Amino acid sequence: MIQTSYVPLEHPYQIIEYNGMLGIQIGTLIVTKDMSVDEKGGYAIETHSHPVVSYFNKQESLNQRKQNSMSVQRPFEGVVWDKVELYELSVLAREGERMSWRNYMSYCRKLRLGELEGTIKDAELLITNTYGQLLDWGIDMLVPELSKDGEYILNVEVDELERNGKNYLYTSGDMGIIVEKDDTFMMIGNIKMQAKCYLSIINYFYNCRCKVVFWTENLFLQDFTDELKKHSGSLTQDDYWDENEEGGIWMAAEDLPDVDDNDLK
Repeated sequence: MIQTSYVPLEHPYQIIEYNGMLGIQIGTLIVTKDMSVDEKGGYAIETHSHPVVSYFNKQESLNQRKQNSMSVQRPFEGVVWDKVELYELSVLAREGERMSWRNYMSYCRKLRLGELEGTIKDAELLITNTYGQLLDWGIDMLVPELSKDGEYILNVEVDELERNGKNYLYTSGDMGIIVEKDDTFMMIGNIKMQAKCYLSIINYFYNCRCKVVFWTENLFLQDFTDELKKHSGSLTQDDYWDENEEGGIWMAAEDLPDVDDNDLK
């Protein structure tokens, strides 16, 4: 026999994420299955806890003058992620919280790794759309701090990672970049493309200039990082964006791929 019960949550709600899909968790659906066997005596149960989400913050939507995300908001509440359990989720923030730029970059790196491993689609679109979506849901997104001379300095550390038999270069700090290890030219090109994505977010929402500083403590990556530094000068707000370059991010809402709830199943 299967029984279900619903546990409503209280504010502040959590903003949860699963494979790039975001929701505001408003409750939990608990499914209980009786696994008892008479001849053994006693009882046994199997339980599953599924998030119940909303795709918009009613309070913020009423006060909002413009939409920051690129996709059309879906006015859905009480959606059950029935193929996802609580232990599989990540919590990005809670209502009314601030999210640091570095924490967002860590999340972005996770999305990009998921795309390389085949669990995430269109990480670049998710990254830019999610930033606006979090703003729409009332999360205060913080940009990197200003330096003493009034310039935004993005400190980006380069390191390497081995995962599931594959080798990657990744960055931590103020940019969430990850690329498969390849020849130097290809890796630098991919790193620059991802860096321009993040610079475009800062420029679009805050209209400020940034300086990118690459560095490493990995002696085996010193030569590569020195070569990468030679290209950091091109990552300025004057020429960070080439509308003809592959990987362009700003698109009209109608051009974005629809998010299918079946992707969670």
